[in-house]
Formats: sequence, structure tokens, C-alpha cells
Amino acid sequence: MSLDKPASGAQRVRKIDGAFIQQVLLLKRWARIVLCGLVTTTAGCGTLVERGESSKVYSRSGDYYVGVQYDWKLLSLEGKGGYDYIPMFCYLSIVCPFVTLLSMPVDFVVDTAMLYSDHQARIIEEQKYNKHLSDKYCFVEGGPDEAALKKSGLDVGVCVGAGDQSS
Repeated sequence: MSLDKPASGAQRVRKIDGAFIQQVLLLKRWARIVLCGLVTTTAGCGTLVERGESSKVYSRSGDYYVGVQYDWKLLSLEGKGGYDYIPMFCYLSIVCPFVTLLSMPVDFVVDTAMLYSDHQARIIEEQKYNKHLSDKYCFVEGGPDEAALKKSGLDVGVCVGAGDQSS
């Protein structure tokens, strides 16, 4: 083939076909980049929401795997009870349930890494609660309220320790 002759129809199709394939490959690459960016920016949102200071006041969920529990409540439209509008807005936005599903594995990994810290925080909260109960039921007039202590799962021996600490 000489340079003087124009390209045949088959050669033009190969050139166009090659350009089309390059564009498709470029679009696939951009789609992967956008998907990875979306997963990266929204990954672990349940964990971030539930580990904030404001959620500790209102949270009624368990102490372990709080991020996964938040994601599940969001997907099942439970919310935090009452008139919680966040799950409704999540479903109305159409993208939110898919992003929540994508972030659940990341929440699971982060919550697993935070198990020790969550367990320590639970122990501290139980100690504070037991101290509150012992203060409430041990120092009443006429001696400790044994019935109320048994309902709370405490023994009268707690009152002996509470009396020793306050002396």
C-alpha cells in the first residue's frame, strides 16, 4: 500500500473501531474511579455516626458493632424510635440505601477493630450504673432496699462496699 492511495473502507472501520474501544476503556476507567471514590468517601458512615458524642445520649442499641447496627436500622426503616425522619429521607434519596450497603463491610471491620475499646467503655458504664443503684437503694431510711436491689440484679453486699467507700 502506498501513501498516495486513500485508505480503504476496511482500514477506516479499523481506525474508528480502535477509537471507539479506547473511549469505552476510558469510560470504564472513569466509572471505576468514581465508584472507588464514592466507596472511600462514604465508607464507615454508620460507625462515624454512632461513635459521635451526640449519639451516646440517644442510642438505645447494644454496645458492640454499633456501626453495623446503625446501618441495619437505617435500611430496615427503624431509626432511633419516635418520629425519626432520617431513614425516610435515606430511602427518598435513592442513593442512600446503596451507599449504606456498600459501607456495611467497612463498618463491620472498623467495629471489629474497636471491640476492645467498646468493651472497656461498657465496663465503665456498668460500674457507673451500679454505683448509681447502690447510692439510690443502699442509703435509704431504714436500711438497704433489698427488693429493689434484687430487681436490679445486685446483692446486698454491694451496700456494704458502698458504705465502706463513703466513710
